[in-house]
Amino acid sequence: MAYSTPNLYIWPQFFLFVGRGLSTKQHEHHAVQFALAMDQPFILKTESHSIESCWHVLIKPDVAHFCQAPNSTILFLNIYPETSLATSLKGNLGKEKINFSTQPTFRDEVRKIYDQATNQEASGKIHRSCLALLNRFSSFSLASEMDDRIKNVLEFIRQHSEKIFSLEELASEACLSEGSNPSF
Repeated sequence: MAYSTPNLYIWPQFFLFVGRGLSTKQHEHHAVQFALAMDQPFILKTESHSIESCWHVLIKPDVAHFCQAPNSTILFLNIYPETSLATSLKGNLGKEKINFSTQPTFRDEVRKIYDQATNQEASGKIHRSCLALLNRFSSFSLASEMDDRIKNVLEFIRQHSEKIFSLEELASEACLSEGSNPSF
């Protein structure tokens, strides 16, 4: 699978960069970074770790590191550190600065996001796939903070992600009327 055109998607809580054949110099950023390999593992080095065959890594903000991935397609999710999603991901790390795997644990999710990006699917669809991946990895769940009716609507949207819905359709699915809540 030859893929060479990088893609960048930016949303309010995080951004996604998809690229192939990347190598970086040592750097750090003020974001939680979740880097995932799709086809080949990559090399990651920090002050305390040297991982020769890394399939995914979660890195806390402001941790110096570099990555060598000359033959790999990588998805980088950079999550703004002030968000509750980033707080949850950092909580999973405890005192550790990074969490990595030498196994392709998230291969199906990475493939789905990669396919959506390379097929230039709707940004909202890619965003939902990224959130699903991040939710799987973290203890964070948007659903835990929501009313059951809203959870049902989100599940309905996920199951029919190729469709564009009107406000009336979503309100009906949630058993709400558009006029019952002026902020809806």
